Amino acid sequence: MFSSFVGVSMAELRVPKLAAVLGLVLSFVTGTFLGSGALWQWKKHELDVVIQTTGLRQQEIDLQAKIIDLSNEYIKAGDQYSTKPSYELSIRMSQLQSQLDVLIDNFKALENNLAHLEGREPRNIKIAFIPPTAPTGLSVRPQ
Repeated sequence: MFSSFVGVSMAELRVPKLAAVLGLVLSFVTGTFLGSGALWQWKKHELDVVIQTTGLRQQEIDLQAKIIDLSNEYIKAGDQYSTKPSYELSIRMSQLQSQLDVLIDNFKALENNLAHLEGREPRNIKIAFIPPTAPTGLSVRPQ
């Protein structure tokens, strides 16, 4: 009855109804996605991950520098100990080794956190910069 009253058939009304429904759905989705801040919260999360990743990488670089510096101190103390052994140098080398062990553990923990943030497996990075000490108590015997 309504269609005959207005003079428009039902087939002619379907296209505008479809467009209206699509427009309504599109408006709802756009309003929900943008209006609620879902997109902005997602972008903020991505930015937070980038900031955390950068911070962890900088901490790794700083730890590597400390490990290298302590390794150099350990090598110097080892060289001094090999020329003139002393109890003080032995203790100093033990202290340096303990400090290096802690720094290496911290480095591995940072790498695990970084790998988790980046969604990858932790890299197995070998950071043992200390060369083996020279053998002692060796002698040459003529044959």
